[in-house]
Amino acid sequence: MFLNISQDDFIDRISEQTNVPKNFIKKILESMENIVYDSLSTVTPEESVDIKLFKGLHVSGKYIPEHYVTRGVFKDVKCEARIKIKASFTDHYKSKFNLKKEN
Repeated sequence: MFLNISQDDFIDRISEQTNVPKNFIKKILESMENIVYDSLSTVTPEESVDIKLFKGLHVSGKYIPEHYVTRGVFKDVKCEARIKIKASFTDHYKSKFNLKKEN
């Protein structure tokens, strides 16, 4: 079984826990999404970005310049410049979660 929690589910839960109207929470989450997108999309060769979304969760963006790959059957394959995006949890957060699950 796989539990899928949508953004609407988060909005409902946050609204229930905080008594803040759903439309306000939705605006905040949409604004947060826009800020994250804008921050990641402006990464340059000189500057990477690391965004701490929540305690223990961060998203990073790094500029990967155009380059050529020669590996196995690939001979001088051109790879366009791109922004590599990665999300990760801190070890501290993961250890707290795992300790909680064991109890």
